[in-house]
Amino acid sequence: MTTLSAKNKIEFVPGTHPCPAKDHSSFAAWNRCNNMLVSWLVHFVSIPIRQSIIWMDLPVDIWNDLKTRYSQENLSRISDLQMEAATLS
Repeated sequence: MTTLSAKNKIEFVPGTHPCPAKDHSSFAAWNRCNNMLVSWLVHFVSIPIRQSIIWMDLPVDIWNDLKTRYSQENLSRISDLQMEAATLS
């Protein structure tokens, strides 16, 4: 979040910077920033995760998918990850 804020891109993640109309003068800049963030997010995660998010076009969709998978509210997933971490050697 700090990096995105420093790059002035933080508003793309929660979706508060909506896509302008394709004929609007700011569309090209918005689209370039959107694609950059999608690329960053896709390349930030491991390959198995990447395969499930690579077809998403908006950072907010990727972020929400990752949040759903790894948020603290998913106690079953937390337990699975802790078990995996405990058995790593």
